[in-house]
Order: sequence, then C-alpha cells, then structure tokens
Amino acid sequence: MLLLIAILWIAAPRAWALDPDIELGQLVHRSWTLVDLAPTEVTAMTQTADGLLWIASTAGLYWFDGFRFFHYVNEHSDFPSYNFTTLLNASDGSLWVGLKSGAAARIMSAELRVFDERDGLAAGPVHAIVQDPSGVIWLASRAGLFYFDGSRWQRLGSEVGLGDRPVMGAFVARDGTLWLAAPDGIFSLSPDRLRLTRVMSERFSQEMTRHFAQAPDGAIWLGDPARGLLRIAPGKSAEPPQWQLAGKGAGALLFDRDGSLWIGGDRLRRLVSGRGQPIEELSPEGTLSAGSARTVFEDRSGNIWVGADSGIERFRHANVVRAVVPPVRSPNVIVAGRFNRVWAAYADGSLHTFEGPKLERRETAPLFTAAAPDRGGDIWFGGPDVVARLRPAATVDEQTLELIPLPERLRGGVVQTMVRDTAGTLWISIEDKGLFRWSGGQWTAAADAGFAQLLPDEAPLVSTLEDSGGVWFGYTHNRLVRIYGATARMFTARNGLSVGTVTALHSRGGRLWVGGELGLALLDLTASAADEPPATTFRTMWAMNCQTFVALAGIVETAANELWIFRNRALSRVPQLSDALESKDAQNMLDCITYGTADGPAPSPRQTRPMSSLVEADDGRVWMAASEGVAWVDPRRIREDRSRLLPPSIDGILLVTEQIGGDTVGDRLFRRMPGDVNVLPANPGDIRFRFNAVSLTSTSTLNFRYQLEGQDQRWKDTDSNEVLYTNLPPRKYRFMVMAGNKRTGEYSAPATLSFVIPPAFYQAAWFRALCALFAVVVLALVYRWQVRRAGERLRARLEDRMKERERIARELHDTLLQGIQALVLRFQGVASRIPAQEPARDMMERALELADDVIAEGRDRVNDLRDSGSTPVDLPQEIARVGNELLQDSGIRFAVTVDGEPRALHPIVREEGILIAREALANAQRHAQPRAIEVNLAYERSGLRIGIRDDGRGIDPEVLRAGGRDRHWGLMGMRERATRIRGHLEIWSRGGAGTEIALRVPAAVAYRDQKPRWSWLPFRSRRPLDILSR
Repeated sequence: MLLLIAILWIAAPRAWALDPDIELGQLVHRSWTLVDLAPTEVTAMTQTADGLLWIASTAGLYWFDGFRFFHYVNEHSDFPSYNFTTLLNASDGSLWVGLKSGAAARIMSAELRVFDERDGLAAGPVHAIVQDPSGVIWLASRAGLFYFDGSRWQRLGSEVGLGDRPVMGAFVARDGTLWLAAPDGIFSLSPDRLRLTRVMSERFSQEMTRHFAQAPDGAIWLGDPARGLLRIAPGKSAEPPQWQLAGKGAGALLFDRDGSLWIGGDRLRRLVSGRGQPIEELSPEGTLSAGSARTVFEDRSGNIWVGADSGIERFRHANVVRAVVPPVRSPNVIVAGRFNRVWAAYADGSLHTFEGPKLERRETAPLFTAAAPDRGGDIWFGGPDVVARLRPAATVDEQTLELIPLPERLRGGVVQTMVRDTAGTLWISIEDKGLFRWSGGQWTAAADAGFAQLLPDEAPLVSTLEDSGGVWFGYTHNRLVRIYGATARMFTARNGLSVGTVTALHSRGGRLWVGGELGLALLDLTASAADEPPATTFRTMWAMNCQTFVALAGIVETAANELWIFRNRALSRVPQLSDALESKDAQNMLDCITYGTADGPAPSPRQTRPMSSLVEADDGRVWMAASEGVAWVDPRRIREDRSRLLPPSIDGILLVTEQIGGDTVGDRLFRRMPGDVNVLPANPGDIRFRFNAVSLTSTSTLNFRYQLEGQDQRWKDTDSNEVLYTNLPPRKYRFMVMAGNKRTGEYSAPATLSFVIPPAFYQAAWFRALCALFAVVVLALVYRWQVRRAGERLRARLEDRMKERERIARELHDTLLQGIQALVLRFQGVASRIPAQEPARDMMERALELADDVIAEGRDRVNDLRDSGSTPVDLPQEIARVGNELLQDSGIRFAVTVDGEPRALHPIVREEGILIAREALANAQRHAQPRAIEVNLAYERSGLRIGIRDDGRGIDPEVLRAGGRDRHWGLMGMRERATRIRGHLEIWSRGGAGTEIALRVPAAVAYRDQKPRWSWLPFRSRRPLDILSR
C-alpha cells in the first residue's frame, strides 16, 4: 500500500507542475481581497472531489469555485465557533474541520456533525487533522494526540510514551510514519503505531502551529515561525537535522509536483529543486498584496494557493513569460540570432543579450531602431547615426559590435526597417528619406539603382528576405514591392492584397505572410522560379475561434510548423499550420488559440510605428517586444488546463418580480429543490438560470453550452453564467448546461434542472375553450346582426321601390286614367247623338267597350302597383294560374305543391318570384320537351324556397357554364331578379335527366311578418323589420 502511494505520488502528472525555470515573479499571480469578498486571516485550504477550494479562516468557513466565494452555512446544525484552524479532505469524501475551541467537525453529503468533549476531545486549539494510509483520522491539538474510531475520538498518549504532551503539528509521510511536533522536540510514530521515536530534542512554543512537508528525496521539513526551516534527512541517515533561514520565520510548507519547496511566513519564498539552491522571494513589485503567507496549498491542476492575512493569492504557470529586466520598459527592436540568443535594443542606448530565458549581458550601444539577421549569422542594427554589425561568438563576452557610420545625408532619421540580401547588399529604410542600399562600402539610393519608376515615393515600413533571395518591402495604402536582383515588381489590391498599411512581413518555407492594419494575407512563393515574378494572387486569411486579424504587429512561422501572430493585447498561435492551410473544410480559415491575461502579462505591441516585434529563437521560444517589456513563450511548455471538467452547479431559477424603467429592482430566487421537478409560479415572465462551474485555473477559458428542453431545438454557447428566457408557455421543461474549455473543446457531463410552469387561469384549457365558445357566439351574433342589417337595408330599398310604384300609380290614376275616363264620357255623349241605325254608332260603342276594358286594365295595373295586400295563398295561386296559361293545350302535366305554413310575402319578392317562375316554366315548355313540370313552394324558417323541376332533356353544360345561350337573356334575367331581392338562384341539370331550378330568399327579406329574434340584444335595430307594412 505504501509503495503504491509512493509510486502514485512520483507519477503525478508533472505536466501541471510549475516550471522551475520561471521565476516566482514571472508566474501568473492573482489576488482576491476584501474587495472581492474573499475571506481574511486564512488558516488552511484544501480541494474536495467536486473541485471546490475550501478555505478555513478565523472568521468562518468558505468555498470558492473560481468565480465567487461562498460562506458555508448549514441549515440544520452550527459550529460552536467560527475560528477555524485546519482542514482535511478525507479519502471517503468527507471534509474535516478543526476549530480553535478544540472541537472538530465533519461535513459529508451536506450533513454537518460537530465533535467536542462529549465525543472524546478536549479543550485546546486544533493544530492539524491528518489521515494515514489505513484511513485513520488523526487530530493534533494542545490537549494531545487523538484518533477517530468511527464514532468517537480516542486519545493516544501513555501507551506509546507520548503522555499528555501538547501536539502543535502532525504530518503523515509517504511510508505511513506519523510525524509530530511537541513542545520538547520532534517525534515520529511508526506506521504500526507501536513505536514512538524522539527524532530531535528542541524547545518549541505551544502557541503556534508547526507545519511539516516531505521532499521528493524523502526528507522531512519543518517550518517554525521563530527558528526558521528545519530539514530532517531521510531514512537512517547520519546527517543531523539542519536549520535554514536563520532569523527568518517559516510557516506553512509545501513541496509542489516539481519538487520545489514553498515556504509561508512574513513573505512567500520558494526553494527551487530542493536544498542547495538560492531561496527565491517575491520581488518588491511582486510582494503579496494580501499580507503574510499563513498557508500554502497545491490544487489538482498544479496551481499554488496562498492564504494570507488579507485574502487569497494564486500562482500558476505562465504561458507568456515576461523577461526579468528591471525596470520594466519597452525595447525599440528585438532580433534573434545564433547560439540561442535574442538581442533587445532600448531607447536609452542599452543593448541586452538573452541566452535561453536568462538575461546574460547588458552593454551600452548607440541608439538602434531596427535590426535584422543575415544568412551568415551576423546581426545588423540601424540607428539615426550608425549601422552596426554584431558578430555572435560561442560566449556572450566574446561577441563584437562593429559600428559603420552613416553618411551625413542619411543621418538624423529613424531607421524603420533593414534587411541584407543573399548578395550581401544591405537595404535600410530611413523615415522621410527613403530606401537605400549599402554594397561594397558605398551608399546609394534605391531610386538611383534603376528602381525609380517601380518604387513608391516614400520609405518602406517593414521588410523580409525570402528563401530564394528576393527582398520584400511593405508600404502604406496596401502596397508591397519585391526586389530580386535588378528587377522590381509592385503588388496592390489588384493582386488580391487587402491588408491596408503593411505592418508585418515574414517569409519561410516558400510562404510569404503579410500583416497589416486590416488583415492577414498569404502568398505562395513556390509557384514560380526565384527569378520570375511569383504567383500574383494573395489569399486573405480569416481568424476562426480567435480575435480578428487586424492591427498586426508581428508574424512568425516557426520550425515547429506553427504560425504566431502578435497584435494588441493578444498573441495567437495556429498549430499544425500545414494541415490548416491544406484543409478543404476551412479554406482560408486559420483556427487559432489566443493567449492573453489568463496566460501571463497581456502583451501589447508598441503602436508608434511598425517594428520587428516578434522573433523565434534557436530553442523554439517565440520572443516579443511589447509595450510592457520583453516577453517570451515556449511552445514546448505551453500548458492547457486539461483537468476533467465537472458538471456545473445550477444555483436556481431567478424570477424578475419588479421592473422600473427597464431596470430590475426586485427578483426572487427559486433554489434547486430536492426531487425531479420544481414548480414555478404561473406566468413567471422573465426567467434567468444562474449556474457556475468550478475552474480554479482560469475562468477566461471557460464557457457554457446550454439547452432548455421544451423550448430550444439545439445547444447554445455562452460565456456568461446566466441565461434569460422570456414568456415561456406553461409546460414541463428541463434545463441542461455543460461546462467547457474553449481551447481544448472538451465539455463536462450536463447538469440538469427540471421544472414546471403551471398555466394561469387564463392559460388553462377550460378557459381557452370558454373563450373559443364565447368567440363563436359573438361571431354568430355579429353575423346574424349583419344579416339582419343587410335585410333591413334591402327591405328599405324595396320600400323605396314600393313608394315609387305608389307614386306612379297615383300619377296614372290622377292623370292618365282620369283623362281616358273623361274622353270616354265625352265619346259616350257623342255616341248618344248618333242615330241608332247609323253604322258609326255601332263602331263607336265597340270602341267605347274597348276603352272600358283599357280603363279596367289600367285600374288593375294601378292596383298591382299599390299592392293593396296579399294573402299567403297569393303566390301558389298566381304561379298555378301562370303555369296553366302557359302550358294550356301542351299535354304537359303541371302541379304546384306547398310545404310549410304559407306566409304573407313582400310584394316585390312575390312579384319577382312569380316572374322567375314564369320564365322557368316558359323555358321548360319551349326547350326541354318535358312530360311533367312540378313547382314546389317551401315556406321555411330560414326563408322562402321556390323549386321548379321538369323531366325534360336538360340544359347543355356549356350553356350552364356560359350563363345562357348567345343572344338569349332568360337565365341571366332570372339571376338578376334573384340578386335584386338578395336571393340565391341555383340550376342543376344533366342531359336526359331534366332540370331543377331553385330560388332561395332569406326570411328577413321574403316574409312581411318576419320578427327579430333575440330582441334583448342591445345592438338590435329599433326600427321594426316589417317596415314596409307602414
């Protein structure tokens, strides 16, 4: 068992250990203080299986998920005090807490149990709680040493010779030995707990806790606040214990996974790689912001946590490392060369040489503003007055710097860029002066070398040398020039270049990278021979999963097949570059990883002018010249947090309860309830789900993927820990959320929360059915009202027609009939004077008889116009009379039948009905050759129906579709008459099967005695429907 533990400890994933080559002040350092609601006077820290960081302090117990600090409160039990001293994350998943009062507490599955004197403990501060390989829990306090038997605490003292000594510290070594710090010395208790050995006699104060730690070599280290650091050699070594840090107190101790010793106390210290190395302290600008270090802890991701007087500190690996060059300042230029060296030139005239990650030499030099390496390994620098040639040597001290003065006409300007071609010609660009070359000891303007017509009239900003020997220069306004030998060629937007002002150039392996203010472009240089113009089409490259490629300051394609891009506050890496460029799924898209504040100091290039700000050293490190100083990235040691993500925790559902002016002024949190389903109030309005995931390394790389089953069709991504839903309909839902790592693309299992939104009374099915029924009733009433109103309007028009007929009748009676009557009387007088035997008298009397007939017929017509009234049997009798007249002597059987109780009809309806029936009978008699015709009158509740049916040969379908025969108006006239009385005329006919014609007239129009239904309705017409009877 002990061997297995040792193997597991040694084989712990060193990928997460802090890099010992990175100094303490170069690590990523973050502080949480009272401003962040962090606990103060921290005494102990540990990490539980759910990834949470638990923090004990003199003012309470807290846990931290990487976002917020939470004060532990148990609803069912409480601690005897809130002055906590130590923590233990036990192997069974329980969390043990020691208190200054002498009590201990166990938190397991959200249950809290407190142990005190009644459970075997004694009063006195608890200094340590530890667990041995067999699972036994040990407690060291001022009252002695105790172990937990599963239900009670038992004292271990006299049976092993410990007596009632106070124990100020306890530690379980990898071999199971229990180390104890007592007032009179250091003791070790054998793994079988039978032998207690005094390792060292020493007088210690009983007031302060002693901390142990075990080094990779097995040595036991003890920190004493007064004496310093004590090392006890491993095993049976004869080497006596040795005190270190004399005069400096040592508090909490921790050996990290890399074997470095972290030492708490008045300052945080680190002893890298064990004994014999200088002890490292935070530099003055890196001093703990939260006070002295009380406790040190390493989490599962390799982060170092420091509990201090005024808060919490975290140290973790830096992917972006700032070089230690006090004071921090920005270089003018940076350049890489042989022997794994990098040179940085500063505005004060100093030149720094870095070898590997360390600063090896500082020397005074002229002011340099540009630099470039040549193919021979020399480094060229350019400044306002001189050009310098640095010749690297095997050692830094042997390198030489040769100065070459500029001619007077070239002095005073800023050298913007420089490059030396394969022929040995040095090209330099001087601001406001132009482009010049130095060859054979002579300076000439590029324009004088035959390129005047091909070069822009300004100095280039950046340059690079391609593998085949061509020299490239970048200008403003999207212009690029390539010079090879005696030829030059310009490239512009017509060649696909769309980067704006060119600010960065880099060539490697037949590829030319062009960066500018507006984007990134790529040109394939292998498409043509070196002395021929290269392929003229640039590919615009787009960023995927990282910031847009704009305002680029540096580009490097490394030997490791990676592309690095430097821009404002971001350094991006494209791994596996060749595969990315050849991918057909993401043409012209570069999937990149961005390194920012989560990876170290957020680098920002200088914005004053384009400069050489990104280079690759021989060892593969990528160096950058930023406004914050010189920094580097080692691609081989980039560490992504690949620790297994646990499902996020869902705090609950936040309901907005009040809003004023669009601002939420009140809300209600429905916490996650036990069970499967939580019931929310009806019609909750805006719903926010609040959740969190544990991320102790970096919250900036954390994102969430969520879905609301019952509402969302797919998963959605967000960087926020809250999502909002509005006006969710009543039903059952399940909210699911996963935590993910942006860089690795890995996601946790989903956390779920089920809930139900019940319907409000107005959302219930019965209420909706009632509303639907009410709507149907209202529509029916409105329809009936509209029908009645339409009937009233039609009856009003019929009334107007009746009045017009009465007027005509009066006029006929008072004028024409009276005049004819007067004429008849006069002619009668004349006839009486003619002798009876005269033929003229006989003729006159016959004429007078005809006049009497005309007068009688006129009176009949006047009577018809006036409509003195009709009886319910008028219509059947009249149709029967018309039919008998028309069909007399035709041999056609004719019959009239009546269904329902006959009712008095409106005169115009009766008249139009008779005329329609007459036309139908006439058409049947003339065209159908029927054997029988039947007329049916149906007095129905809904209206009057007149049906004429014959058994003749029917009507041609073409005639029916056309609405009648050409130049025949019978059918059309019937339809027009039906329309005038708001009736509906239908005709059915089939060859050889006869014809049926049906006229339907609504009751509101047809019947004179039609009374309004639902007279109680408030919107019914106050005018009686039988308006024509007045």
